[in-house]
Amino acid sequence: MRPTYSKCNATITECGGLDLHSWCETIDGKIIDADFKIYDTIKEMNKCEGEKKYCELIGEDKKKIWKLIWKNAIHPKIKAMNEIGINDWVGFWRNLDEAQQSLNCFLNAYVYHIQNPKTSRLCFGKMGWKKQNSKQIWWEFG
Repeated sequence: MRPTYSKCNATITECGGLDLHSWCETIDGKIIDADFKIYDTIKEMNKCEGEKKYCELIGEDKKKIWKLIWKNAIHPKIKAMNEIGINDWVGFWRNLDEAQQSLNCFLNAYVYHIQNPKTSRLCFGKMGWKKQNSKQIWWEFG
């Protein structure tokens, strides 16, 4: 079942941080986004239920955000891996355990995309779940 998916405008935290989520979408509409064990805890703590919900950034916001994500989240990690002699950083990243990959959605999505550039696209925005007994969405990321 495909998760709920909508379009939204960007929201940036008061201090200019990147309170966003990133995932990939394949050309046939399948969302590629890892499920980590910590998500179950987050859902329980916030009284949420069901499948993930997504809200994708659109227009110029997406272009601006990509530049910020590359500069502040992806490039520094790649550079750090290269500095310690990890030349195949994609292979290295894909073999890390879940604890190290969780809460690193930008790099997780980027790695998938560069391995599947013709059949996927990077997406940025919000991810969350429906609140129990409500139509409201809890946007955990974004």
